[in-house]
Amino acid sequence: MTCVGSNPMPAFKMTPKERRAELCKILAAGLIRLKKVKTA
Repeated sequence: MTCVGSNPMPAFKMTPKERRAELCKILAAGLIRLKKVKTA
């Protein structure tokens, strides 16, 4: 998985599938960070 950062494409120009994929990447990155904090 790539690093999640600021998305240069505005959400209104994205298809619903692209927005959902972006949201999933953000949520997955958040879960990974939470797991790292809990295990550290």
